[in-house]
Amino acid sequence: MSTGMKTAVLQVLTISLILGTSLAPICYGTEVQSSEVSILELSLEDLLNIEVTSVSKRPQSLQDAAAAIFVVTNDDLRRMGVTNIPDALRLVPGLHVGRIDSNKWAVTSRGLNGRFNNKLLVLVDGRNVYTTSFAGVYWEVQDPLLEDIDRIEIIRGPGSTLWGANAVSGVINIITKHAADTQGGLAVAGGGDLEKGFASLRWGTKLSEGTYAKVYGKATSRGQFTLADGEDANDDWNMFRGGFQLNSQRDESESLTLQGDIYNGLINQKVDIPRIEDPYSLVIDDEAKVSGGHLLGRTVHTLSSQSEISFQVYFDRAVREEAMANQATSTFDLDFQHQLAASKHLLVWGLGYRHVDNEVVESVAYFRTQGRGNLKNNVFSAFIQDEINLLEDRLALTVGSKFEHNGSTGFEIQPSLRLLWHASNEHRMWGAVSRAVRTPMPGERAFEVLLFSYPPNIPENPAPLPVGFLVTGNDAFVSEELVAYEWGYRFAKSSVTADVTAFYNDFTGLQEVDFGEPEVRYWEDPMFVAIPADFVNTGSLNQYGAELAFAWQTKSWLRWDLAYSYLKDDLGDKATLTQSHSLSPEHIMSVNFSLKPANEWNLSAGLRYVDECMSRGPQELEERTIPAYTTMDARIGWYFRTNMELSLVGRNLLQENHLEYISEYYTLTTEVPRSFYMKLQWEF
Repeated sequence: MSTGMKTAVLQVLTISLILGTSLAPICYGTEVQSSEVSILELSLEDLLNIEVTSVSKRPQSLQDAAAAIFVVTNDDLRRMGVTNIPDALRLVPGLHVGRIDSNKWAVTSRGLNGRFNNKLLVLVDGRNVYTTSFAGVYWEVQDPLLEDIDRIEIIRGPGSTLWGANAVSGVINIITKHAADTQGGLAVAGGGDLEKGFASLRWGTKLSEGTYAKVYGKATSRGQFTLADGEDANDDWNMFRGGFQLNSQRDESESLTLQGDIYNGLINQKVDIPRIEDPYSLVIDDEAKVSGGHLLGRTVHTLSSQSEISFQVYFDRAVREEAMANQATSTFDLDFQHQLAASKHLLVWGLGYRHVDNEVVESVAYFRTQGRGNLKNNVFSAFIQDEINLLEDRLALTVGSKFEHNGSTGFEIQPSLRLLWHASNEHRMWGAVSRAVRTPMPGERAFEVLLFSYPPNIPENPAPLPVGFLVTGNDAFVSEELVAYEWGYRFAKSSVTADVTAFYNDFTGLQEVDFGEPEVRYWEDPMFVAIPADFVNTGSLNQYGAELAFAWQTKSWLRWDLAYSYLKDDLGDKATLTQSHSLSPEHIMSVNFSLKPANEWNLSAGLRYVDECMSRGPQELEERTIPAYTTMDARIGWYFRTNMELSLVGRNLLQENHLEYISEYYTLTTEVPRSFYMKLQWEF
């Protein structure tokens, strides 16, 4: 363990112990009168019995899931004072969250992070929000009403057997509350130095027996960060979102869900655009315009006590106009699923179809679509998974596979095998072997992008013409592959729970670039020498690591949570990864405590240490080191009246500014500032 790591561990433990022991006398013997149900009023065993659906596409307890799954509850979101989904994911062992600027994040599970992390699948209420045009997630527009989120289920490791391609390193499933659980009104308002102002309003009502509905609106205005040199980053942004949800239980055997939303926002950003004419690098203040919406319907029909079918359909439209490129993506998705229990088998199978229409138009940057800016893709899929009870509810084997056909790489098979041993009421052990693939995005097969350029008549380029390094698409580029081996252990007893996972990942066919011969682009204006860099599948990587989630409820009013992750990237004889892959921190650790000294008060604080990592900024060939950092968040909440809470939140309290991540594409490097905000929440 490095000296920096030891120092950070000592800081985390010392400060946490000081906080906990200093506040303990306040809590002892305090009479609790509120009817509010918080995380401190549930036993840790109860929390491990929370139902999850992401592992098997059916309800099961978290304790009995044969996968590395972690759940962020609605109460976790409230007590940690987060205002966005990426910050909530910092609670999860095995996840690395790096904030790039005020409106961008890099989020990954088990390494290979990036602005467009192409190996992490994200869903909201069963709707896939992975952006195929640039292979990743635009986290800034994944902004549901946080108070309406029931839970976030996070699978670290492959989830492709059920969820399909691109669920390589993990799956994040954001699940909102049923309309019946959001009856009445909710009003939220607040603001601070970075969170300039935010407000949301929700109303839920009962339409008829078994039918409930809600509508909501949300508006946010967030301030700017600072660049590494101390100048303003001009990356402030505003967002509006509104939506509705209807849930109907027609009878005991049939239920219906209908939901939709729209959003619109202006996202400012300072970007460095490479050019092939003077000036050869142009820093501009860009205003990205984003908008979109979706409509989703789902019906579930119970055929018998051992058989159930479901059908889901949604349409999603996302539009984004910015300096890099203007893009519009339309997605139409159909999904059918059938669950069937028979003897010692629990079978789940399904069929799916997705049509994606990507429209990409050249903008300010040198971004050429080669006449293929309107790309359509049809994905046909089927999956089957059987959970076999081998030994009297003690030993279960789960085997299954996803079968997909897409327009880029053709037929893909993604199988998995999982074994769960229910050793006792307190102990569980599981193991898994899985194969997953990441399918190419259109840009990797069709587009051409100027990465950086050299002016003429300089030492690096003594020629009379400028030189441009172009990343070019390659029709021969195929899917990246992962074979993953996992082992896990869970323990739960009254006031203590532990969840340990170890894994080994074998990546093949990873994206690299192959530099070709220079050519004179005499048809361009201005003329320049192009050095092409084709995408090829020649990369490989071995990873191994471990993750720990530990919870200890010392008293009914005090709980501690520890999360630790270790990750090692074995590059073999390769010194670096490619532009789209960054080396994640080896060590990430956090300690959080939740305290309820009285019924009206709740306090929470969390410290986290993130080890140094490597990344590469825009127009850079060499990797840069992002220094390790330790920081702290804290929240104080006060219920001054029934159903009215006032809270004060401080984030990143230990430094005025710190660097978390360097974007690979265009965005200038910014530092994350210390910030504060106040929030008023009223339920009526």
